[in-house]
Amino acid sequence: PQHLRPDVAMELQEQVWGQGFESPLFQDQVDILNQRIVGEKHLSLKLRLHGQLVDGIWFGRQEALPAQAELAYRLVLDHWQGQRKLKLHIENMRTA
Repeated sequence: PQHLRPDVAMELQEQVWGQGFESPLFQDQVDILNQRIVGEKHLSLKLRLHGQLVDGIWFGRQEALPAQAELAYRLVLDHWQGQRKLKLHIENMRTA
């Protein structure tokens, strides 16, 4: 999909979002390749989305996900150790 690009994530992050103007929420079928708990209460994910490998995180969730699921997520550009990388912030799930 066209929205799975770092430049799109950067453009979304530069916009003003807030009460009544939430940032866009996307929904897609994904393969969950790896998952682990980080920070004692967040689920870190390695996902395959439309053939593209991407990292995700679900804040406040500790319960494991199935191998495939339909996820609702927000697209962000993660800055870590001098690198910018596309990342999904998971909001909700519907199992496949």
